[in-house]
Amino acid sequence: MWDDARTMSRLLCIAMVCSGLQLAGCRKSADVLEGEPLSQVLLRFSPQVGQTLEYRASMNLDKKLFENGRWLSEGNERGQMNISMTALERTADGFRMKLDGAWGRSNVAKETDDVMRDKLDAARSLEPIISDRYVSDKAGTHNLCFPDEPVSPGDEWSGSVVFTFGDLATVEAPTLAMNYRLVKAVKNDKGRFCLIECRPDSNQVEVPLQIGQLGLKCDATGTVTTVREDRDAQGKINVGDVLVAVNGHKAATTKDWHVLYERFIEMPDNVGSPVVLTVKRGDQEQDVEVTKTFATLGTMEVTLSKAVRQVIFDVDRGIIVSDEASPQYSVMYRFVDEYPFVDEYMGAGTFEHSAGTKVGPRVYHNQYKMTLVH
Repeated sequence: MWDDARTMSRLLCIAMVCSGLQLAGCRKSADVLEGEPLSQVLLRFSPQVGQTLEYRASMNLDKKLFENGRWLSEGNERGQMNISMTALERTADGFRMKLDGAWGRSNVAKETDDVMRDKLDAARSLEPIISDRYVSDKAGTHNLCFPDEPVSPGDEWSGSVVFTFGDLATVEAPTLAMNYRLVKAVKNDKGRFCLIECRPDSNQVEVPLQIGQLGLKCDATGTVTTVREDRDAQGKINVGDVLVAVNGHKAATTKDWHVLYERFIEMPDNVGSPVVLTVKRGDQEQDVEVTKTFATLGTMEVTLSKAVRQVIFDVDRGIIVSDEASPQYSVMYRFVDEYPFVDEYMGAGTFEHSAGTKVGPRVYHNQYKMTLVH
């Protein structure tokens, strides 16, 4: 369920869709913090309408699991992403932004590359509104929640963000209270700049562990053996139908089904959306749309450390110059004692063996940085 490839794809997608909304500036971001100290600054997001800025994001994810009394490395994933951001217009609520992204260099597997192409295609259709307070109309993970009044170095203010990371399998991601601190503000020949630190007020998060469901069980040949009565598949998919493809992607092997299951069904981030199943019924193939629901399998207890994020902000241009952090999350999984009906696809998606158990901790250490290319 928690494979490295999907973790990396989701982390990169999060970085592009959330952090990518905030970046602009110059290559040597630290240089702009040298100059005459400022006593106060008013922080407002105010990009130039019509301008397209190009960025590069780099991420380095290490993951390990504590199992049977010892730590097991679950690999290192590295990747780069090239991001374009355009301010399309100023609206009454803020700035309507347009995103685009493309893979750069990476060491991820083909399966991850396929998932990222899905995510990039989806991101290209996003046009979120970002207010001048730096709060998105679609809750993101990196809102800065600028205060109403000017602030001085050392001042702090509060806000909130939606907390998420690569394997946070839950339908409703939790909201974290955040503390923001203006560390430094300067004026120099390039303009006015400041350094902002962001950190969560709490280092503990607990959420339900949930997975996407269609209400189906299939045997090793892909033949449907069970259709759950209270799911959308009831009346659309029949026992005896043979699954051929998911969202247009055909599966020829058990590994294919594992990949497609994780890619389109298991993660609960699009619960309520349709999944297109291609089934063979008799001698005919047909496409059937089935709405995805979810099942709760337990809880995820997350401990955050090294969670400080540093942002350099260009006060005059109203844009972010650089954004970087090196967060670490430790996750303990606690499974329910008795399992509900859970989808089964040729051996992918069986969790009953974990009933009543505790797994972990699994530790994620993710380093990321985003900077302007030109």
